[in-house]
Amino acid sequence: PTCLRSKMAIAVWAVVLLAAALAGAEPTPPSTVPLAIVACDGDVHLRAARDVARYVYLDTGSLPPVVVTGDHAAALKLSRSHDLSAITVVAAGDAKVTANHLVVVATAHSTLPATIAAALASPSNPLAKALAWLATESREDGHVVHTSRAAAAPTMVLCTGATSRAVLYAAYTFVEKVTRVRFRLHGDVIPDTPRRGGVGDLVTSPSWQSLDERLDSSVAVRGIQPFHDFSEGPDWWNADEYKLHFDQMAKLKMNFIGLHTYPLSEPNVWTGTTELVNPDGTVQAAYPTSYMNSGAGGDWGGVPGNTSGYVFGADQLFEADCYGSKINMAVGCPVPTTAQADVNMFDAVGKMLNDSFSYGKRLHMLTCVGTEAPLKRPPYANATTTAEDLYLGTFNRIAKSYPIDYYWIWTGEGWKSRFAKNPVSNPDIAGIVDDFMAAHNARVKGGFTNLKLATNGWTVGPMIQRDYFDTVLPSDYTITSINEALGNTNIEPAYGTMKRPNKWTIPWMEDDPGLAGVQLWTNRTVKYSQDAMALNVSGLLGIHWRTRALAPQFVALAQVPWQSNLTSQAVYAEYVQHEFGLTGPDADKAAAVFNDIDSYPGGKFPPPLDRGPATAIPRPDTWSNGPGRIAPASSYNPAAYAFVDTFASLRPAVAAVGPASLARFDYWLSMFQYLRAMAVSAFRFGELDAALAHAKSMPDATQRSAYVSSTVLPARVALVEAAAQMVANLSAAVSTTGGLGNHANVQQHSFPSMLGDTMTAIEELVHGTQLCVPKTELGCWHDCPTRVMEHTVTIKSDANDQAWCAEQCQAAGYTVAGVEYAVACFCSNHTSFDPSDKLPEAQCHAMPCAHNRSQPCGGSCSLLAYTFECHASHPVPNPPVIPPAAYATKAYQGPDRLFVLTPRSAVEPEEAASLTITVLAQTSRPLPGVVLYHQPLGQQPPKWQALPLARVTAGRNVYRTSVPVPAGGLEYLVNATTAQGSPLTWPPGQPHTVIVGSGTL
Repeated sequence: PTCLRSKMAIAVWAVVLLAAALAGAEPTPPSTVPLAIVACDGDVHLRAARDVARYVYLDTGSLPPVVVTGDHAAALKLSRSHDLSAITVVAAGDAKVTANHLVVVATAHSTLPATIAAALASPSNPLAKALAWLATESREDGHVVHTSRAAAAPTMVLCTGATSRAVLYAAYTFVEKVTRVRFRLHGDVIPDTPRRGGVGDLVTSPSWQSLDERLDSSVAVRGIQPFHDFSEGPDWWNADEYKLHFDQMAKLKMNFIGLHTYPLSEPNVWTGTTELVNPDGTVQAAYPTSYMNSGAGGDWGGVPGNTSGYVFGADQLFEADCYGSKINMAVGCPVPTTAQADVNMFDAVGKMLNDSFSYGKRLHMLTCVGTEAPLKRPPYANATTTAEDLYLGTFNRIAKSYPIDYYWIWTGEGWKSRFAKNPVSNPDIAGIVDDFMAAHNARVKGGFTNLKLATNGWTVGPMIQRDYFDTVLPSDYTITSINEALGNTNIEPAYGTMKRPNKWTIPWMEDDPGLAGVQLWTNRTVKYSQDAMALNVSGLLGIHWRTRALAPQFVALAQVPWQSNLTSQAVYAEYVQHEFGLTGPDADKAAAVFNDIDSYPGGKFPPPLDRGPATAIPRPDTWSNGPGRIAPASSYNPAAYAFVDTFASLRPAVAAVGPASLARFDYWLSMFQYLRAMAVSAFRFGELDAALAHAKSMPDATQRSAYVSSTVLPARVALVEAAAQMVANLSAAVSTTGGLGNHANVQQHSFPSMLGDTMTAIEELVHGTQLCVPKTELGCWHDCPTRVMEHTVTIKSDANDQAWCAEQCQAAGYTVAGVEYAVACFCSNHTSFDPSDKLPEAQCHAMPCAHNRSQPCGGSCSLLAYTFECHASHPVPNPPVIPPAAYATKAYQGPDRLFVLTPRSAVEPEEAASLTITVLAQTSRPLPGVVLYHQPLGQQPPKWQALPLARVTAGRNVYRTSVPVPAGGLEYLVNATTAQGSPLTWPPGQPHTVIVGSGTL
């Protein structure tokens, strides 16, 4: 509904603003407030007004009242005080407030903005010009934020736009232009303390008095593409994570989220036919799917295991042994184990996406899901089921299950025509187009008129003609792709030759080979986005897994559509000022650290790909059967990490600013120290690996024993010290699910070889072991989808070769081993298998073993079976004693700290604030006095209510609770006491605040 439709209300506003002396003015009431927020009736306007009030409160210490108007006669009345110092607002229901200053949140289509402009002295006044621009030149998201006054009258700031979404953006523009609050994708940047002068200081500031912003985006679709497959990403998101990110996206003026689903393996998109869909969107049949979780290895290439096995205290961070999304932990972790559980997984995910996406819709978000082409057939599809039938069923289920605006269909990462110049008549290309058309026909046939279709993939089109899809697909398709080469190339020029207006591009906010480390791509993000905008793209999205670790590049991605001349230097200058509270030379020094390690050396983009994309920041992790593995390194260059100490030297200056600024600074300092410790760990790993290889090659047992004492064991102790430091640094920074995922990756992808295999090798050198060798090959066997052998050791291990696999099988009580796809190991007690599964021997010699490339290790779905024999090796004489320091301890060695995972800043009416609180401390015992303190937002005098907390799981310092949120909002903090008696508080600085995003006052 719109505000101020009645002639009476219009007249009232005109009288208020016209004269310097108002006949019949009322005396200033004694209960005058310095500032009030006026909002049109409607959920989004109320949300905007409440957020403005909340952030003014955090900036000034004073919570302004919010007045909501209606669209009926006499909905809003205003009168001027006798001394012109205040305005009394009477809103719907006779709610009354008198204020010295107003912030008004209203759509431009209401009469309110025009009435204010008309009441001012001249039609050429700045507000009138701004509103004229909004009406005639701006796009859908254009908005105006303007301070108006008449003579000595109180100021009124108008936040307005052509649509409700634009009004929301106007409110957040006001917050960032006037207050010291800033917005990030993972949360808000809140000042350490309220400003000393309170509201008076705020309304007299130049940023308030001269506020005259008119902003518009040159890109219509702006948002994120969180990629499912790793624990660092949305696989560990729940409804709270989606809602938090929707809140922050609105503040960043983003409006889109899109999810990719690997076919028949992930549960965001169900594939099937219409008759299997129930009226409520639940399904009657399904196939096994799961999100990534610790039980599945944490990441691709990770060793499946329990979080209780994590070392250096990282187990304290996780409430369950098999950790992942709440749905995974409830339905089946690591995977569902029954047909009904398969169905339950899809049904639960559908409900979660409905809850999350519906929330996003109330913030005017566009939502999108999709999978890959050609569409894979589920096991229950019969021979006559067509791709169109499956798309029809998939769209039907989505329509009944959760709201989306777009369904995108990806060409796969290994799509042949991405690399080969196949002619467009080639079945590889023609088949993809047929699949796109099957989805189009299903959309039309099913009457899904509100559903839009899009392409996507690791390339915008086939190599032979990159804009080919633009020439053959219906006009209702949006052409999309993620950037080539993990983001290390510029935008595909074919975007400039496409005829259709709807074309999106997706730059990389980070890449998966370096997913364990620190990546800064702000400069690249700015330059890529600017070049994309020059080709008139209509959508700019960012592919990512983590959030807080990528904060600067998300700021750049969000701002560049609104500010086309943005630079990374400007991003970092603003960033260090508000994150750390630094000014002057200290701010310049901090910004220089970020700029110097951002993107490529010298800021050049695109990089020289012929020599590999050298990055400005060191990258000690890499892809190895999965993301971000820390492999043995032959060297370590301390000079490459000199920026860490340069940054650390600023800590005293930040500490003087306040605890919140210091905590934000310490996040980055800990991440930089973590990166350096990772490089040291890789080097120590390389030293130990070389020492072990040399020891194994020594024929003389006595000399070997002496070498183990003098070289191998000291190298092992040095490695354990470096690894412990790395985990301590990461633990000092973790505060999001992405940070938890980094822990899982390190513990399950890097540590099994770095700490596990090297210790096994040491113990074998010292104590002797069973050595197994292959004996007789039993043939090559087809191993998909049904396994040939009854026992699975691993489906992914870099340690895999024929001897290693045999040793695992011997230890498990089996007599036959089988290797497959270089990294998989299976066991059996049978020497013959189903003859129909027999394959040519050459198919099992297609891939070398991961650990010993001189041995064959099967192929794709091709299992090489063999018998083996084992014998005991003899220990060395006078074996050395392995010191305790050579073993990875369970004890946490980082700083004591407390944090809330996913602290949402808004909830819906009747929704409680759900909190997961983690305490990291050098003890596994329950900590005394972990207490949540809460009160209504802005309550004066303060009256905090205490809520003691209990651990979710014995032995883990994870706590969970929920708190009702009053209509006027909530503020809270958490206190704890360590075993040593030290106090811990979250958040550092001001209490965390939560508003009710819609509903009534």
